[in-house]
This record gives sequence, structure tokens and C-alpha cells, in this order.
Amino acid sequence: MLQREGVITGQVLASVESASPSVPNQREVLLAAIIVAIESKYSLLQTFASVLCKFTGNVKLGTVIQRDYDQSFNDDKKLIKVVIPDDDMSTDTLSTGTATPSPTPPNTPT
Repeated sequence: MLQREGVITGQVLASVESASPSVPNQREVLLAAIIVAIESKYSLLQTFASVLCKFTGNVKLGTVIQRDYDQSFNDDKKLIKVVIPDDDMSTDTLSTGTATPSPTPPNTPT
């Protein structure tokens, strides 16, 4: 199911299945692969949590991961404050929202 949902690749699944007949070894290989996948694309954590919720014994863990993910990555109430200097550089203006690039490149020291 993790492979179908794109959390792990078919190659990872094959390496998990061939990681000796020992379940602890297979779990270790699988966990390492999931960590690498999530570190490279954080949205996979949400997918992983969704997959966990499909299994009765893992619903609580999946729900907690989903809640923490939502609080960390999907909280629209968090605002970013950006300080944008005026053209004359004498005062600063405080703005809330997303930053947009300046149409002119910054001055570089000579």
C-alpha cells in the first residue's frame, strides 16, 4: 500500500521483502526507506499518515501524525512578517504576507 500511494518505490519494496526472513530486519529497512522519502518530500508524511489510518491497529498513530502535520505545515493562521525597505532606504515598512521579488536587482558592493 505504501508503494501504491507513492511513499516508497517498487525497488524499496523489493529490498524490504528480501531483507532476510526476519520481520525486525524488514521493519528496519522499511523505516529507513520511509525516513529518506519523507526527508526528500515532506508531503509524503501526510500520505504515510493516511496509509496508517487504513489499518485498525495504526489509526491512533496515523491520526496523531496527521494532526501534527496539519499544525506544522497547513496552519493558515501563521503569518510571515517581511521587512521591506523604502526606496530611499531611510525607513523600513513592515508588511504581512508573502514576499515578492524586487523588479530591480540589489546593489552589489564594488
